[in-house]
Amino acid sequence: MISWTIVVCFGALCIGLLLFHLPRISKSREIQLARGVSTAMEHRGPFLAGMTQEIVEVSASLCYILGLTSEETRRTTTAAKLCDIGLSSIKSEVLLKRDEWTPEEQAVYDRHPDEGAMILKTTPMLRSYAKIVRFHHSRFEVIPDAPIESRIICAASDLVRYRRSLGLDRALIAMERQSGLHYDPEVVEAIKLL
Repeated sequence: MISWTIVVCFGALCIGLLLFHLPRISKSREIQLARGVSTAMEHRGPFLAGMTQEIVEVSASLCYILGLTSEETRRTTTAAKLCDIGLSSIKSEVLLKRDEWTPEEQAVYDRHPDEGAMILKTTPMLRSYAKIVRFHHSRFEVIPDAPIESRIICAASDLVRYRRSLGLDRALIAMERQSGLHYDPEVVEAIKLL
């Protein structure tokens, strides 16, 4: 009788531990997979090197300033690692081109959020990030109700890109001019506090 009690208690303990730790294991795998995707994307061109990590760091800081929860912050930073997966659909010669893109090349680039969302929808573990990635370059004036994670990544990725090419002061001026048009004004105000 005592041995069955021990077996039942041990079994209940194992099930409890599994139920407690399973969500953490799943989130850890999501993060690892997202990190692998971002590393692969950064190898597509020298201008992308280190960019994802900068976007993740800026996104995390914006989440903190905006008062997002730890879960919202985790979702935002994981989505930031995945946001450019759609660039995999763009030919390397276009991504590496030093001259200005043709209208056709720009149109292909502009579709990378949709392409990324379609890719993520095919991966069950990452499916929940598809909507965030889909809207990560959407204009605030057109889609003001895009997920907050998307609005943060939009501003963070452009800040990183502008900062690399224009410097921080000019980047902030460019983004402030687009506040309410391209960017969520609340996110732009948060950027000023970085």
